[in-house]
Amino acid sequence: FRELLVDVLDDIRDFDGNMTSASEIAERYGADLMPTLLFLAPNGAEAAARIVGISTGLEWVYSAEILKPDVALAGGLVKAVVPADQLLDEAMKLARKFSDNRSPVAVALARQMLYRNAAATHPLEAHKVDSLAMFYTSIGDGKEGVRAFLEKRDPAFTASAATDLPPFYDDWAK
Repeated sequence: FRELLVDVLDDIRDFDGNMTSASEIAERYGADLMPTLLFLAPNGAEAAARIVGISTGLEWVYSAEILKPDVALAGGLVKAVVPADQLLDEAMKLARKFSDNRSPVAVALARQMLYRNAAATHPLEAHKVDSLAMFYTSIGDGKEGVRAFLEKRDPAFTASAATDLPPFYDDWAK
């Protein structure tokens, strides 16, 4: 019995000692694999269903086929398929798009609100969190964001998502 982890992004040596990818080895030997890339976190099945939809997620899990890049792209699991030699540059461009001139606290709160509020039992619960987030960010980085906008300059946010999340966050994020 041999175990092959296809979630390894680096090239690996095949059984003949040649460098290749894990998915190429699995395809070459006709290995049926559960597409574990869907399970992104401890609650990964739920997250996957939100990303690609329940019917697509179920189809991919039930078929246990190796998920090809074009299928992942068409299903909405990935944003783009790029050659390996361009992957790091493209990832860095995307990271800068998400982080340059953005408040780390606002981004962290928005991300959690998208995930958590979608599962709220009542719209009022989501509204309460939205209101609290707006209030607390308006007294922190929000002031700098408004000043930068009025002064037509890039913002200089100073709050950290590691240390400056609002007081309600820890209880809400449990």
